[in-house]
Amino acid sequence: IAMDLRNVELPGVIEKLNQRMAGTDVFICTDRSFAGPVTLFKNVRAHRFAHEDRGFWRLINKSNQIQWWRLHQCWKIVRNYETLHGFKYDFYFKLRTDCKIGNRGCPNVLEAYRNCSRDAGPDLRQKACLRSDYCFGATEEAFGRLASLWTRISAMYWKKEAQWYPLDYDLLLRCKWGGPNKFHWLIHPSDVMKGHCCGEGAIREHLDELKAFIASNLSVDGKIC
Repeated sequence: IAMDLRNVELPGVIEKLNQRMAGTDVFICTDRSFAGPVTLFKNVRAHRFAHEDRGFWRLINKSNQIQWWRLHQCWKIVRNYETLHGFKYDFYFKLRTDCKIGNRGCPNVLEAYRNCSRDAGPDLRQKACLRSDYCFGATEEAFGRLASLWTRISAMYWKKEAQWYPLDYDLLLRCKWGGPNKFHWLIHPSDVMKGHCCGEGAIREHLDELKAFIASNLSVDGKIC
């Protein structure tokens, strides 16, 4: 859990989160003002407050980058714990305390691990199972990539939302559309989509053309949608 601990003051929230995380080791990175609620979570192996790390967090505390900084902070204490005890976890899972408990937004962590393992099969090492930024899980390689996202935001992603990138469209179509998964934000070559942007049905209709466009290594110099 890497966030300001929202909703923990509401009746039953921490109890239900403990149920979702039962059988797992828990790591929490948050603000010192949540020191009390941290003690109510079960199986907490380590925690860290943002104020213990000087510098950059103060610059981003009022921006949407803060959650990715916190995740990076928490990833470090997880890896330190593994080194100290001489093992590595098979699977890592991040969730938020304001996920929709009782709905599909906040799954049981061990059940999520089983489902991800089943769906990804031998490719699990290079893939992640995500439900927006509310919760996601992966093995070491993929989760490490997610946990280091904030180090790449400025150089690689900032203000590049209008730039097209080749996508794994088969994987995209396996995802659940709607709700927290805002795939309508993605952009695609308009020469392929022919103005039919940009829902699941349009991508399925033009799937072969999209794959051919990617295979051709053509750059997108014209319009995108």
